[in-house]
Amino acid sequence: MTRLLARPAAWTLTACVLLFLGNHVLEALHASTPWLRGRLDDVLMLPLALGAALVLHRWRGRPARWTLPVGQVVLAAALLGAVFEGLLPLLDGRATADPADLAAYAAGGGLFAVLINRPAGGAPR
Repeated sequence: MTRLLARPAAWTLTACVLLFLGNHVLEALHASTPWLRGRLDDVLMLPLALGAALVLHRWRGRPARWTLPVGQVVLAAALLGAVFEGLLPLLDGRATADPADLAAYAAGGGLFAVLINRPAGGAPR
């Protein structure tokens, strides 16, 4: 655990988890702001999901220097946008397409690519 926390990517992923949990606590207390309610989960979605995927790949035997290919990060952001902002609003009248969410998914993908998707030890690729 100590080795894990010595890595900047691990700190960033931990911060994303804490932000996500804190946001939901604020929502439960009705103390959240409209921006936090509407955007923070969208920004954090890819860092959390892809961060978990990266950790699982490494636990399953990938080398510590292995990272998710950039194309997979871009594909994940595109699929997330297509499903939640394209397909879901067509299938469920309660869902709405929001182009700003696409920017939030892209920002989250960028956050993951730059700060979390790094070889173990924190060195840039």
